[in-house]
Amino acid sequence: MRTFVSAMTLKGINQDTFYIIFPWTFDEDVMKRYNVVNPGKVTNWEDLSKEFLNQNSYNTDLPITL
Repeated sequence: MRTFVSAMTLKGINQDTFYIIFPWTFDEDVMKRYNVVNPGKVTNWEDLSKEFLNQNSYNTDLPITL
């Protein structure tokens, strides 16, 4: 997400359109999870970023083992 925001900011893209552009960067697996989000739930960048982090933060909760 940081890379996306940085790239869009450098290109002068308005943050109001980030939530429209960001899903185009998803791979197939992430897009499948994103497609189950209620469309009415995501109406701006803040909504999308929260949903994205909620759906994809599962791997940060896994214990590190050898």
